Amino acid sequence: MRDNGVLAIRFYDSEDNGIARAWVAPVEDFNIVFNGYGFQDATHSIASVLSRFLEKPYRKIRLSNHKSDSGLIYINSGRGYVIGDYKYESYDFYWRMPFVCFDCEDDLPNHDYMGLDGNAYCQDCFYNTYEYCGHCGDTIYRDYAVYIDEDPYFVCDDCCNRLYTRCSQCNEYVLTRFIRTTKGVIHCDNCLP
Repeated sequence: MRDNGVLAIRFYDSEDNGIARAWVAPVEDFNIVFNGYGFQDATHSIASVLSRFLEKPYRKIRLSNHKSDSGLIYINSGRGYVIGDYKYESYDFYWRMPFVCFDCEDDLPNHDYMGLDGNAYCQDCFYNTYEYCGHCGDTIYRDYAVYIDEDPYFVCDDCCNRLYTRCSQCNEYVLTRFIRTTKGVIHCDNCLP
């Protein structure tokens, strides 16, 4: 953890025996205390003592390492304490930023909606910018997705080109296996002469 800039704070009893420890990550203008052990609620106790020492407020926040198993920083409970002025309710050690929506900056409970730009989004903002392809499941930009009325869902260009054909009458996309050709003209079932 020291390689990642994280420090340990330890409590000792009067006989110099270690009785508690928590990790402290200095981040910009604030510190994050997490993974305490030794006695009940050690993380909270150590955050409280450090807060008084630094003369800065502290409060509980959600923590994450973006489900990384790289050993960057392991988070035991998904909770910790921030000491100092920090406006968010969360912090992700993997991304080194709060996990808030990239567009609206609302707190995110997790990283379920990751955009193609690598940013996390809340559900509403994600679907304002992106969609999932109804066939392959890939994330696609909503502006470039093809909406299929027949199914009804969005598809990516690859799936559209591979699976659909436009009817020459109504100009709607139809699964290629349902297209009919009469006298060299492509028709969907609705537009058959």
